[in-house]
Amino acid sequence: MNKIDTILREAKGKILTRKDFDSLATKYNFKKDTLRKVMLNKRYLITIFRGVYYLKSHEEKKFNSLKYSPYELLALGLEKKQVKWYFGLNTALKFLNLTHEVFPVNIVINNKFNRTRPMKIAGSSFFFTKIKPSLFSSLNKVKTDKNIILYYSNLEKTLLDMIYLKKNVDLTEYKFNKFLFIKESNKYNKIVKNKLKELLR
Repeated sequence: MNKIDTILREAKGKILTRKDFDSLATKYNFKKDTLRKVMLNKRYLITIFRGVYYLKSHEEKKFNSLKYSPYELLALGLEKKQVKWYFGLNTALKFLNLTHEVFPVNIVINNKFNRTRPMKIAGSSFFFTKIKPSLFSSLNKVKTDKNIILYYSNLEKTLLDMIYLKKNVDLTEYKFNKFLFIKESNKYNKIVKNKLKELLR
């Protein structure tokens, strides 16, 4: 059995950190850096984030397919990194079926990091924006057919995030629960609260 087959036998279809992969390679006395580069070049290892990978099976490699969607790989990768997250802003509106526009970049709000540019995961673009953990509430979730949970903000929180992150928003375009909206706004800063006074006049 060759080196790649050995690694696949142990971990195909799994999310691996660089540490996970290196430990597995070391277990069989393989040169970890060389083998990792080979498996990345041969597209057995798919990079989700820096140091976080998805290990494809032989079948996925043969048919140039992936067991998981880009959304699912994102969710699994963030879970591996222990990051709290949800789809927000325009991406949340898409999940809420409140827009027919096609947005080329998916917005991921999280508690750990910002990215100045979108990044690709399995061909799809994702932009990451960090907010403080106290603002993680009022989230909806949907389970995929592979039992992966995707999180997205409800309408009230989506609109508040737009204001908080200084995005243009016309509240009159949306039918939202005003009571929940005001209640949720108490978690945001004074800038948001003052802006709400203007918008809700």
